[in-house]
Order: sequence, then C-alpha cells, then structure tokens
Amino acid sequence: GAILKCLLTPVSVQANDGTIVGLTCLKNELGPADSSGRRRPVPIAGSEHVVPLGTLIVAVGEKPEIDAAGDVKATDWGSIAADARTLATSRKGLFAGGDVVTGPNTVVDAIAAGKRAAVMIDRYLSGVELRQAGDGARSGRYVDSAPARQSAGGAVQAERLAVPHVGAGERRGSFAEVEKGVTEEVARREAGRCLRCDLELTREATAKAAGDAQLSVHPPPSASNPGCPG
Repeated sequence: GAILKCLLTPVSVQANDGTIVGLTCLKNELGPADSSGRRRPVPIAGSEHVVPLGTLIVAVGEKPEIDAAGDVKATDWGSIAADARTLATSRKGLFAGGDVVTGPNTVVDAIAAGKRAAVMIDRYLSGVELRQAGDGARSGRYVDSAPARQSAGGAVQAERLAVPHVGAGERRGSFAEVEKGVTEEVARREAGRCLRCDLELTREATAKAAGDAQLSVHPPPSASNPGCPG
C-alpha cells in the first residue's frame, strides 16, 4: 500500500495549531545529463502543491562526522578512505571500519570490522606486517553430491530450492516473518547442489581416514554424480 512519489522536493511543513497537516512540495523534471552522465532534477516553476498528511517521518540520509579523525583521506561520499583488507587509513596508526567507512550498513558488518581492526591494531603495535598470507579452510569430511532426480527421460540434475514465502496479503496485516525457512533435510539437499570445489580436499582426507585410495580420484559426472547443477 505504499505510494512512491518521485521527483518531488519538500519545501515546507504545513501545521495547524501545532499539528502537522501537510507537506508543501515542488515537482521536478530531469534536466540534461551532466559530466557524470546523471540527469539531475530541475524544479518546475509553479508546481508547488500540498500533500496532506498526519505523520511525517524524515529520512534524508546519513553522513559520518570525520573531523575528529584529523587529517585523514576521505572518499567522494564523505566517508573515511580505508584499506578494505587492513582497515588502515592515510593517517599512520589510525584504523577505521564500520559505517564511517562503508556508509549505513548492517550491525554484523560493523562488528566484523571491529574484530578485524583489533587484529590489525595488535599487529601494528607489535611491529608485524599487517597483510598476512591466509590459509584456506580445509574440511576433513566428505559430503556426497545431491542425488539426481529421476524422470521418464532418465536422471536429471537436482533443481534449485524455492524458499517458501508468506503471501502478500498476510504481510500487509502482520509482522510475520516473510521467509519461512527450510527444514534441515531440505537445507542439506540444497547444500549438495554446490559446485563441489572441495572434492579434491575432502575426498583425499576421507580416503586417508578410510584407507580407500579410490576416493582420492575425482570421478567424472554421471547419472549418480551429476556434478555442477548449472
């Protein structure tokens, strides 16, 4: 039921006895493209009008205050410029992460940046090189590919899972979770549809554990092992 009105510029708030009753807006049209290729809005003369409303929620964007960081390089968007891997800034000994670097983002990403920054600060104070060669995670367990679905024409590759959703009608009348999720069985079957980049590692580890040298050989795709689901 949300109505989006584009190319409008709020001009003033209308009130009656201290109560908001409307928002005066000005219509715009797209002007010629500038040097970046963007067509910027141009106000239309005489297009002022009042949009009636009872509640006004202002959401005009956010911008970090980076003055406290001192002489540090900033991006064109007004955020602090930091190395994506080490979080180091142009100011020696200063590390930055979270929204002040990425702009408005998730809490999870901000916490992850904080933990990464802690590691980098420890390396910096210890005189250790910030960039370290990483070790790829190696699984010691082999999980077989998803079984192929049988059809009249023979074996075919497993189909991609469609996550069940709550209908649009129910969404409008409640705060119920939209994506219902899947069962453990379905999740395991879906995980088996991956490209199996781990086969050379997990098959080898399983072969050593079971004493079966044949498992260390990557078998070619077949009806029972369809490989890449496409």
